[in-house]
Amino acid sequence: GLFRGLSPTILAASVQTSCKYGFYEIFKDRIAVMISQVTHDTEESVRRDYRTGICVASAAISETVADIMMCPFEMLKVQIQTTSSTSHKNFPSEFLPALSRMMQHRKEYNFPFGPIFPLWARQVPGTIINFFVFESTASMMYRNLLPGRKKDFSSRQQLCVSLGAGYVAGFWSAVLSHPADSI
Repeated sequence: GLFRGLSPTILAASVQTSCKYGFYEIFKDRIAVMISQVTHDTEESVRRDYRTGICVASAAISETVADIMMCPFEMLKVQIQTTSSTSHKNFPSEFLPALSRMMQHRKEYNFPFGPIFPLWARQVPGTIINFFVFESTASMMYRNLLPGRKKDFSSRQQLCVSLGAGYVAGFWSAVLSHPADSI
């Protein structure tokens, strides 16, 4: 039915999204600090001069970690959703019995990280594109549409920039990561 596999879907999306966005911010800061220690430049100048590299590296690392955390739940979701109750395997449709079955038959299901490489092939480029386009679009909007510093604008104006940049990022992420969907 409509709710078949809902529990692992919620767990997969929650774990993946929180790791992706949380680690992105952490890695963005850590990478800037490491570069400034190596170059002896200020963190502010490093963030400005190495913005693209920091964005791309942070996005790639955070998505890689997020996918590792998500993979077992994603596998469970797919198995629950694609195995009918009338099939010869009679795979459980409830979360805990399904998890137990997959853990007991790890080799048969290649659980928990069987599809990690195809998952990375799709998710990592999409996330890099998403964060890069978002950051670039937001910067361009502040530079060209709302000249000044971000902190000088109201919360409403900042929200409009985030929504616009998010829309553009989502569009380009979908278009450019689509080829990996066929893997």
